[in-house]
Amino acid sequence: MIDNVELSDRFYATVILVSRLVRNFWNKEAFKFTSGVKLDKNGYIDLATVKKLKNQKVILSGLNISKSDLEYFLCSLLIIINFFEENKKTIPGLAGTNYKFEKDKESEICFQAEQISFNAIVKFLNTLKEGLSFLAILLDDNEAATAKTFESIMAFMSLQSQADLSCLTFGEFLTSNNPYVSKLVKEILCSVINKSIASGLR
Repeated sequence: MIDNVELSDRFYATVILVSRLVRNFWNKEAFKFTSGVKLDKNGYIDLATVKKLKNQKVILSGLNISKSDLEYFLCSLLIIINFFEENKKTIPGLAGTNYKFEKDKESEICFQAEQISFNAIVKFLNTLKEGLSFLAILLDDNEAATAKTFESIMAFMSLQSQADLSCLTFGEFLTSNNPYVSKLVKEILCSVINKSIASGLR
């Protein structure tokens, strides 16, 4: 049975490498509140604090990750993904049917398990790359510009959607299959487009 196969050290080393890369941000909340926004005793946003804001349409001030850190994680992911792509012919789990292994039932099952596992890792890495690349859209070249750009994008989103975003960790935002998380991502994308359109009309 494939489920009972002990995978190679190569696969577990890859898992450790990736986990060490993402552990720095994975469980952190992806978005941070604007200074002054507070929660009430029940964990809901205190609307009284929102009314004191200069821009009452925006309660999020940015990502809980710097541009330099985001670029570092993205570059690291690209290096790993490119390594797998360039060396897939020599890595049993990525070589597909071209890889030669001993033609016995046990070897075949081990090879299939390795393939399934490495394909899952590669799919995960590409999902992360796409997610982090999407978040990079929200960041600008310098901190002051980033804050202004982020605020102008969030202004097109409802306060409820912003509040819901504030509850998501990077892990949830990047890899969740939850339909509502997908809806929030689409809302951000629509807001980016609306912001670009509005900027073009000025």
